[in-house]
Amino acid sequence: IRFRRKGTTNQNENNGDEEMMTMDDHEEGDIEYDSDEEEQEHWDGDLQGDISSDDDEETLKNLLEASKDSAKRARLRALEDENFQYPDEVEFPEDVEARRRFAKYKGLKSFRTSPWDPKENLPRDYARAFALASYKRLGKRSKEYLETTMDLDVGSYVRLTIKGIPTVCLENLLDPQSSTFYSSKIPSSVQLQVGDAGGLGGGVGQPWRGWTGGAGALVVSGLLRHESRMTVMHFGVQKRKEYTDPVPSKHSMWWHVGFRREKAKAIFSHDGLNADKFKFERFLPPRVPAMASLFMPITFGPAPVLGFSEKIGAGGAIQTALVCSGNVRAANPDRIALKRVVLTGFPFRTHKHKGVIRYMFFNAEDVKFFSPLELWTKYGRRGKITDALGTHGHMKCLFNGVILQHDTVCVTMFKRMFPKLERHQHNATNQNSEIELENRMHDRREFEQTGDKMQMY
Repeated sequence: IRFRRKGTTNQNENNGDEEMMTMDDHEEGDIEYDSDEEEQEHWDGDLQGDISSDDDEETLKNLLEASKDSAKRARLRALEDENFQYPDEVEFPEDVEARRRFAKYKGLKSFRTSPWDPKENLPRDYARAFALASYKRLGKRSKEYLETTMDLDVGSYVRLTIKGIPTVCLENLLDPQSSTFYSSKIPSSVQLQVGDAGGLGGGVGQPWRGWTGGAGALVVSGLLRHESRMTVMHFGVQKRKEYTDPVPSKHSMWWHVGFRREKAKAIFSHDGLNADKFKFERFLPPRVPAMASLFMPITFGPAPVLGFSEKIGAGGAIQTALVCSGNVRAANPDRIALKRVVLTGFPFRTHKHKGVIRYMFFNAEDVKFFSPLELWTKYGRRGKITDALGTHGHMKCLFNGVILQHDTVCVTMFKRMFPKLERHQHNATNQNSEIELENRMHDRREFEQTGDKMQMY
């Protein structure tokens, strides 16, 4: 829900702004509770019509998970409609300093021509990304290398010997009853320990848990040269007409790329040509081609791409649905996807091409910090901030034409978005806390180095 500020702001509006700020930052905006009892009481109140005295504990747990998943999708649908009605507009609580809230953002005079360094402020995950000078040329040379080194002819028989497979995986592979994707026989990461060597799947991608859809033919696929290296892959995808649920960026999905299957959190951006910067999309747009970027091992095209989403059904079973389809485009960690944020204000007093604007900022320090940014209005005027007026965020502005009293004044900022590396449970969990601590320290240093005014590029 979008909260329009009036003269004062009550507690409910502050709560709504905090939820919008959480959605704008990174994730999907899950509701947080002080305790497990409070969460259980909240969801039990919504499930009173569905619960009977004959239901066992497992059924109640399944109903709770299904209700939470349904409420989450309804909240995302409301946010998607809000983003469609007010594209990229963001508001923040009055007690939060805008220069700290938007410390990672920059101003651009022109989205098309202004420079942006692709190596600036890269996250720690990008240290694992393999950079390619030319994706198409490397793929061509890898195929040529395979043709010169391959000694086998088409139709020949070979014997493959695979070592180090746990017994539980072998039983699951040969069991004809294992025909569902989420079989109870699929072993956990703890069960995949093999002596002193640790768990399987410690390299690139997901660990193999022995599932192949039951007894039958086992497909073995070989990799081309460099296809085991991790990088940022880009897929041209389009949302399916049959899928109506919202798909936010950084939403965990299953991606089937050629013969590979990876669970990753992709970000969506505009699919354009002959550009060095692309607009970040908060949700996968319907009926419009988009670009999905995610961490994944290199896959040379041509290769089809299918994206599947998971949701919890009424019976507690995990259901999958085809969300989007497309093909492999490129592998390039330097592709820039910029998130656009619009702050709005409203004229308080106007006189010809001058005006006093309020409700965009709420203290004089923020007005001075964002003064280099260019203003624009929804009626086509351009302007700039000349000075702060008072201590409550009012500011004097100068425009290139007559400013109307019912106009809306806006300012635009941009921040680069990066795909999120999916950290599976079989990896070291304490490594995540170290990474989070380092990221927080980096954000603090970045805020301390911002200076007195925001820079324009």
